[in-house]
Parts: sequence; C-alpha cells; structure tokens
Amino acid sequence: MRCFKKCLIASALFLCIVSVFSAFFLHEFFSSECLSCLDSAARQELSGSLDMLIVGSCQGMNGFNTKIIDEELGVNSYNLCGNHMSPAGEVAIIEEELARNPVKYVIIDIDYDTLSYTNKDVKASGNLETVPRLSGLGKKLSFFLKNIRYEDWDVVYSTYLYNGILTAIDKVNGTYTSAVDRENKGFTVKKAVDQTLDSENILDLKNSQKINTAVVENNDNKLRNLIDICIDSGAKVLLVTTPSSDSYVWLYDGWDELHSNVAEIADEFDVEYIDFNLLKNRNEIFDDAVSFRGKWSLADTGAEAFSLEFSKIFNLRENGMDISDLFYETYEQAKNNSVYAKGQQ
Repeated sequence: MRCFKKCLIASALFLCIVSVFSAFFLHEFFSSECLSCLDSAARQELSGSLDMLIVGSCQGMNGFNTKIIDEELGVNSYNLCGNHMSPAGEVAIIEEELARNPVKYVIIDIDYDTLSYTNKDVKASGNLETVPRLSGLGKKLSFFLKNIRYEDWDVVYSTYLYNGILTAIDKVNGTYTSAVDRENKGFTVKKAVDQTLDSENILDLKNSQKINTAVVENNDNKLRNLIDICIDSGAKVLLVTTPSSDSYVWLYDGWDELHSNVAEIADEFDVEYIDFNLLKNRNEIFDDAVSFRGKWSLADTGAEAFSLEFSKIFNLRENGMDISDLFYETYEQAKNNSVYAKGQQ
C-alpha cells in the first residue's frame, strides 16, 4: 500500500512537472512571432483600419502583393491567406477580421483544388497554423477542438512545444527576432523557380494529365458559407484565381470543369469570378521561366505583375466597365494561344 502511494505521488509529481514545462514553452510559442504565420498581434495592430481582405491558401498568399494593391487601389488591405489553409480556417480568420474592421471588399482566392482536395495531412498542417493566428484562448481552443483531429494532437503538441523551446532558447541567447513581415501584411515573397517545359514533344503533352475535378461536399459547403458570411457583413465579394504556370495549364485537362464549378457558385450568390488563367494577354505579363515559384504558385516578380494587373482590372470593374473581352471563355481557347501551342520552346 505504501509503495502504491509512493508511485501515485511520483506519477502526480511527474505530471505536474510536465504540465508546467509544457505550459511555459507553449506560452512562449503562442505569445511569440517565431513563425511568419503568427501574425495575430500584427493584425490586432491594424484593427479598425482594414478595408480589403484577401483570404485563401498558398496561391493567394504568394500572389496578392498588398503594397502594390494598396498603392494602386487606395485601400488598406491584408493578405490573410495561409499555407494549406483549410475552409474552416478561412472562415475562422475572416470572421475575426470582419468583426473588427470596416471591410468594403473581400477577395476569395480560388485555388485549383479549392473544391476538390481531400489530403488530410495537408488540412492538418493548415489547421495547425490557423490555431495560433486566432486571438484569445477561447477562439484558439474552440478551433482546435473542432478542427484538429484527435490522431493529430501529438503532432500539433510536439510542433508547438518544439517551436516554443527554440523561441525560449533564442530569447536567452538574445537572438530572437520576429518572423512576421508587417510591411507586406501577409503577402509572402518567394523567389522564382523555372517552370518552363523542355521537351521535343510539347504538342503531345497537351492535356496529357487529368486534374482532379471532383467536388468534395464539405469544401463546397464551406466556400458557400464563407461567401455568405462576407456578404452578410456588407462587404463586396470577388472570387479570384491567380495564374498558374502556362506549363501546368498546358499539361492538364479538366480546367474548364473546375472553372464551371466555381462559376456556378458565384452565379448563385451574384458575385463575380475572375480566372486569371484565362487572361488573354497573360503571355505578355507572365513568363514560366521567371514568374513562378512552383507549377501553380507565383514568385515575387510574377506576384508584382499579377497585383498590378489585378488592380487595373479591379478598377475597371468598379468604374462599371465590361472586362469580359479581356478573358478567354474557355481553357481550350487559352491553350490554343499558349506559348507551347507553337511546339518546342
């Protein structure tokens, strides 16, 4: 009996030590800006001043240059997009900002897999980053319990704890610095990686692969919910697909179906959907060699060019101009005018 009591006391003492240890380093993580996604304090500093919000996943994060958009449109924008941002994460982040800002416009980034992706590991990664972005313990805990799967708790805990320990060490050594780029307000600068197709059989590669066009019901519902929340707030909503590399569009079939799925939702809510993959002069603006960091994501130079073009077209819309002539109606038309339609590059 005495031995049992000793074991019980030792176990309780061990749990207390682990709890204190965890609490300290988790606090170090959540109160820090050790990662670029930990922008809760930065957004709080801008509370009450933001009138344009951009929400979505990594394509939007790397595409919408807030400095250029602010200058060209005369707005105060923030790019809320995040790596592998899940639909639930988009809703949680946008609700927080709509509640504390006089938002006039919400730009919803539509990625190639917005309606179709099902990779649970990717979703877990996106939700893992969303938790610390929310303000207040209540919001963090609520989102965690609703959206982090039980089987991922160990990964989430170890990730937060590890970064908390590194942050504490950096503070002790005097090497801690904020990773949050306040100047770019959520826009992430990435260097270009050449995406040019180099093949003697370029014409044969057209539509040689099939993009996933399946609509996942949960993703569809979350996008509708996101649009509904933004409209109810009084903001004008615009759905936007940033350009993918010309090579990616050329290789894959199914783009028109993807576009149609999103356009149908846009029509239901009476909001506009602009797909910059269908921009007629895209080959004059973007170059696969220097404009992209990945097959579907813009690099710094591409984001600069896109943000200027987006701002120009946005202004035309706001002034009541018809922009339909600036875009092809189908991806087949766009591919027929692709740089790869001429054959070997």
